[in-house]
Amino acid sequence: MLEVSRELVKVFFESNGFLVQEDDYLYVVSRQPGDRPAKPEFVLQSDNVSLIGGAIVSVRAWHSSIFSPSRMSSDSHLFDLLKEENLERAGVFFEGRKFKKVLVLSRLPRDAGLRDKSIGMLRAEGLDHILEFSTVLSYLAREVDPQKHYAHSYILQLVRLLKAYGFLKEPQLELFDGDGAQ
Repeated sequence: MLEVSRELVKVFFESNGFLVQEDDYLYVVSRQPGDRPAKPEFVLQSDNVSLIGGAIVSVRAWHSSIFSPSRMSSDSHLFDLLKEENLERAGVFFEGRKFKKVLVLSRLPRDAGLRDKSIGMLRAEGLDHILEFSTVLSYLAREVDPQKHYAHSYILQLVRLLKAYGFLKEPQLELFDGDGAQ
């Protein structure tokens, strides 16, 4: 399942104007280099992800559960991207330029208190941003054109076919819309 999840995230970043290099992690670099005039929120949305410039991205694919503070203690590899050797490798990749540390996770709790606590704990660990899978899925479902051929990406081609055959209809896209983007 991790391969499919990583590929979805890779295609999401590519569709948002990033070049993506795959290694143990994804290294994403904006095709529009330069200073970013605004700083995105901690929880990235599809309409502000381009503000990060460059990042090392870890994909944690546990789609059957919601992220919570208890998840932090049960997943010993959750913060591996923050290990010194991984950040040093990212530093070499980015050639000394600043980069962000992004964790892609299933979804945050809906309860405001638990959500805030989870975000606080993730920030305290040293992450710069998180990205929920619902943001990735809703963006791809919205942006794929059922009339266009996506020979370069089996993920986009699959979404295209789902839309072309009526399995993803406009009202259904709301099912994925966890990022607030319209």
